[in-house]
Amino acid sequence: MVFIDRKPVGIDADAVVSDNAAGAAKAAAHLISQGHTKLAYLGGRTDIQTARERRRGFISELGRAGISTDTVHFLEGLRSEESARKAARELLTGAEPPTAIFSAQILVTFGVMRALQELGLNRAVLLGRIRRFTFSDMMNPGITGVAQHPEHMGRVAAERILARINEDRQEPRTYTIPASCS
Repeated sequence: MVFIDRKPVGIDADAVVSDNAAGAAKAAAHLISQGHTKLAYLGGRTDIQTARERRRGFISELGRAGISTDTVHFLEGLRSEESARKAARELLTGAEPPTAIFSAQILVTFGVMRALQELGLNRAVLLGRIRRFTFSDMMNPGITGVAQHPEHMGRVAAERILARINEDRQEPRTYTIPASCS
């Protein structure tokens, strides 16, 4: 067995994962480098390993930049585009709206995009997210995304499963694929 995108729990097996913490840190660094200090983090399920890693990376970059987590809005547990849209609208129309939002999950990103569009803030609030998606570069303005390189992950996973089929006896390990910001 080879696990993709998440490390196995309770099973000794290879895993091929994206560096979610570093990817989120890169996205946060990009938002901060654009002069944004009024940030928000919108995420999905907190019980998923990848989500916890994204949050950790985001918070780590805040610390490197000297931004207190007390000044950042954290909204998590958003499980649908609609819940993310509502949460983003509430956040953006509140007393201390962010100037940049980091979205840690694709459905959350779509909800935030809808809220920004509805409120006419798509040019006023910078949106960054953990994974690029088809046509994200066509958004106006564009969305800063972190590439997780699923094709590279798939290639490494296929190599590992073929090696295991050919009786590779090495100890199971985790292969971490670096993320890049664009």
